[in-house]
Amino acid sequence: APFLNQYLYPYTIYSEKYGFQKFLEQEKDLSGKGRYSLIYLTSPHFPYLLDESCNHEPILNYTTYESSYKCSLKMINQFLGKLKELNRYNDSLIIVHSDHGKDYGRKLGNLGNRHHPMFLFKRIGQAKGKTLSTAGELRDLPKTVLFQIDPEAGKEFGGSNLYDMESKEFRHFYQLNPFGRWKKGFHYKLDKEMNAEYMGIFSLEK
Repeated sequence: APFLNQYLYPYTIYSEKYGFQKFLEQEKDLSGKGRYSLIYLTSPHFPYLLDESCNHEPILNYTTYESSYKCSLKMINQFLGKLKELNRYNDSLIIVHSDHGKDYGRKLGNLGNRHHPMFLFKRIGQAKGKTLSTAGELRDLPKTVLFQIDPEAGKEFGGSNLYDMESKEFRHFYQLNPFGRWKKGFHYKLDKEMNAEYMGIFSLEK
């Protein structure tokens, strides 16, 4: 861990605390139309170096996952606040997502928290929030996004528009084994409450 932290510490502190603040300062000078911005944050990921106020500790002095997570939410709120300040929020399509959820360990038949990443989606002109409990996967994201901008272009992509999946009682998922070391995976059926039922092992060769 000290060896890993030696390299990640400068990057994490710069990107999370100083790089992000620099981005907020520059937003007013960037075009408010026809622009795509990608903001990548390391937190909340090990090593946990920022507290809930996004202050950092000396090298090798860790904080916690919870404090790092709260810092990430604070930065998201700062970004949304900046868009509102510049009157760009209503006309913006905003996506906030993580690559995976917190991994507390998994058991067969239980997808676990790692398969419950954060996914926030604000459509253009959307005034009120709405919670979707629909199970989704990565290949659903391009179609869901494009259907908010150009529905015809969205039809060219596989996957599903998540807003069309609200009425589905169940959805089937196939979890590949780590690193593809053997050509089999796990088959799950998820209901609306994201409860997973283990359906058995499937073969990629079939």
